[in-house]
Amino acid sequence: MSKYLNFKLNFNDPKTTEKTVIISNEPYIIQSFLQIPLYDNFNVKIGYEASDAYVQQVEENKYSVRVKTTYNFINGNSSINWQYNFLSNTESIIYPSDIPIASNITSTTGVYFGKTGVISIKAYDSGLREVTVGFNFN
Repeated sequence: MSKYLNFKLNFNDPKTTEKTVIISNEPYIIQSFLQIPLYDNFNVKIGYEASDAYVQQVEENKYSVRVKTTYNFINGNSSINWQYNFLSNTESIIYPSDIPIASNITSTTGVYFGKTGVISIKAYDSGLREVTVGFNFN
């Protein structure tokens, strides 16, 4: 198995689905559920992202955003899970394109079962996300 796994997704993909539930208007709290197709470097669909995100207002014009993500891969019936948190000046669940996005793998299944490592995402204003999974090898 390779030490790295690279793929991409686009928040603006027409096959993306999003459902948002407003929990509170004051303070502002929402939960969003997303499903976004995953593609390899040749634009072949390899799976999908299923995630849920919370946006919680912590002070005026300041929001805590918590995103829990599962990358489900069609081949091998496998998944990689991770979580990412950040502070934002907007009420959006969208990763900002001006900060590094990286976190630890929290769990895995299928061919990735037992693997540990990190997830790194390069976010673009267009909605494109380039994902790199770096696996630890002992």
